[in-house]
Amino acid sequence: PTSRALDTSISENIERLIQDGHDTNELAVQTARENGLNVYLAHRPQHFNLEPPNDTHGSEFYQQNRHLACKTRDGRSLMQMSFAYPEVRRHLLDILGELAVHQPDGLHIIFNRGIPCTLYEEPVVKEFEQEHGLDIRTLDDMDPRVVPFRYRYITAYLTELRNEVGPDLPIVASCFATQALNDRYGLDIRGWAKSGLVQHLLPFLWEWEQDPYEMDVFKELADATACKIWPFAFNGNLHRAKLPREHRRRTLELIRAGASGLAAWD
Repeated sequence: PTSRALDTSISENIERLIQDGHDTNELAVQTARENGLNVYLAHRPQHFNLEPPNDTHGSEFYQQNRHLACKTRDGRSLMQMSFAYPEVRRHLLDILGELAVHQPDGLHIIFNRGIPCTLYEEPVVKEFEQEHGLDIRTLDDMDPRVVPFRYRYITAYLTELRNEVGPDLPIVASCFATQALNDRYGLDIRGWAKSGLVQHLLPFLWEWEQDPYEMDVFKELADATACKIWPFAFNGNLHRAKLPREHRRRTLELIRAGASGLAAWD
């Protein structure tokens, strides 16, 4: 049982398919190809567990490796696992490796949910002190020394992924709609696009901080690289009750601002 009927239905359907002998990822790829669609298999890397009452499907890795969790400034452990630990990145890479075996058209990493990916874990604190002679826990998240430092951990994960899947499989990354939010959570969107680690970025208007899309930032990035920008034109949590004309207006604004494609959430 789950707190949302939809999630219960999904889990029951997946269980039924598995019991019938299907590999659900292979079935998704096969069905998409039969219908002339491209298919990108997606993974939400911080979905190790959720807050009550949604804590119905915590992962075994999470339960057995709580010492690898993200930690707050005062040392409290969170439900997110820290990308500063190679063991966490290895676990996530193994999952993506299972997806890549099915030869999808690409892999999609969902960074717009489950953040943060690092906070103030022991390796983070130690490495920052070694490089800057300061305790990162005493600095603001947007300190100009902290932002580029925190980039390294998610970038390491994407670099390791690229090395494992090879140069030809496209990688798509969901991110946030503003440069500031991406910086706060260690998402080096400019660096990823410039280095070719990702081929598409999907900016997302975060429900908790609904700052407008900074499409000028993303258009500049796209013009300077081969990276395509597909912003989320629809988010069911924000837009489900809107009128059709409002959906049309929002979509046209994003296209005119430089979007090369569009995405939808829920």
